[in-house]
Amino acid sequence: MAAESQEVIYRHRLPVRVMHWINVICLFVLLGSGLQIFNAHPSLYWGADSREGTRVLQITQKQVDGEWQGVTRIGGHEFDTHGVLGTSRNDEGKVTARAFPSWATIPGPQWLALGRVWHFFFAWLFVANGACYLLWTLFSGHLRHDLVPTKAEWRGIEAGQCRLLHLHHAPIRALSVAGQMSHLQHGIGAGAEERGSNERNERHGNKRKHRIRAPH
Repeated sequence: MAAESQEVIYRHRLPVRVMHWINVICLFVLLGSGLQIFNAHPSLYWGADSREGTRVLQITQKQVDGEWQGVTRIGGHEFDTHGVLGTSRNDEGKVTARAFPSWATIPGPQWLALGRVWHFFFAWLFVANGACYLLWTLFSGHLRHDLVPTKAEWRGIEAGQCRLLHLHHAPIRALSVAGQMSHLQHGIGAGAEERGSNERNERHGNKRKHRIRAPH
């Protein structure tokens, strides 16, 4: 009696899934703590110096009929973002002057020093996780068997992109070449970004003075 055909479901191996979920946690905390740091000086500048002429983005407040209103300025344009950006309600329901609301910042509503600690800790965890991923791919054969494109896959790169655009499910070997190469770039890119971030903080961290203007 012929054996019944069984459906084969392709899944990533456990170490890959665990390291991907660590990335999710790291990126979530990096976003929240990054907004916490940004709240200390909610402006972005174009160029090497921080002055009004080079400012491209600012989340701030202005007085309207004797009350503070949150506004966001992009270039020469100003947008009313009261209640979301610039001003938002705290846990007591009172309107406070904040670039991003307290529910979006980690940790807590306003804690710059601890926000920096969280940000750099999870940045290094992100880098370490990327390094572990690279080492695991090398020694487990995941790199050779699953990530490095074969000659046939290089030739079928156009068909692979079409599969992704149409959201067709496919085993890991059928991933597009671009998708496979993005996995290889993860650890290297994360490490380079963290090193660059540390160098920028060493050069500029002690030079910039922040002024926080709050309503009276």
